Amino acid sequence: MVLKQRLIYFLSVPSCGPPTLPRNSELRREVMKSSYKYSEKVFLKCKSGYFSAGMGMLNCGLEGWTEPSFTCSRMSKANFVKRA
Repeated sequence: MVLKQRLIYFLSVPSCGPPTLPRNSELRREVMKSSYKYSEKVFLKCKSGYFSAGMGMLNCGLEGWTEPSFTCSRMSKANFVKRA
């Protein structure tokens, strides 16, 4: 019985809880779940009125979610370049 429990422990797949999203971002297509499987990815987008910089993807790994390299900044008139 103990061997069976140890085998189940070693064969269990890690999982992640819901990711912490960067400020002013949201999931691109998915609905937030309470649990994600190992190697499952979520894709991010900025909320309306914000523009993105960086890669909008998080990955559930062995030690939890990858660190986001994605930021959302408020759009302003300075963000737009007038073209001739």
